[in-house]
Amino acid sequence: MRVLAGTLKNRELKTPKGDKTRPTSAKVRGSLFDILQGEIQEATFLDLFAGSGAMGIEALSRGANSATFVEKERGAAKVLRSNLENLSLTEKSTLIQTDVTAALKRLKSKRDTFDIIYIDPPYSLPITTLLETISTLLTPSGVLIIEQRKGSEITPAHMTLTSKRAYGDTLLLFFSKRSSLD
Repeated sequence: MRVLAGTLKNRELKTPKGDKTRPTSAKVRGSLFDILQGEIQEATFLDLFAGSGAMGIEALSRGANSATFVEKERGAAKVLRSNLENLSLTEKSTLIQTDVTAALKRLKSKRDTFDIIYIDPPYSLPITTLLETISTLLTPSGVLIIEQRKGSEITPAHMTLTSKRAYGDTLLLFFSKRSSLD
């Protein structure tokens, strides 16, 4: 796997062995960042269920100010940490090695907010309970992107679906915060 564009274009990324993570395909990753191109510069990026960190690393390569990665699985977190070190991204990144629920509580208690939040949970994991907390971490003009299996759409409360893109069996859902007038 490689970084697709930006300052780190073509740099190699290690990926976790085994089937505990499901890397986002290069096609989906490239399409996502083409869509986000006007919003990524100087953004703060939260990568939930980060795996190798490819999404957050791609964001940093394309101009994001910082990226926070949440990954519980020990092997994946080790690979992610190695990727950040090999690409000299440790100063622009934070790795939280715990489950997403605990990480979200920690981020919320610190009052952290993010311009872009990307969540790629295991397809079998119900995330409805996480979405309320996730929405509180999103800046007022921020975007939440959920990668899901086609046919399992979900709409978080207090959010508006702004775009939907399908790539084979993969679906990207883009949300913004609802204004108080909605």
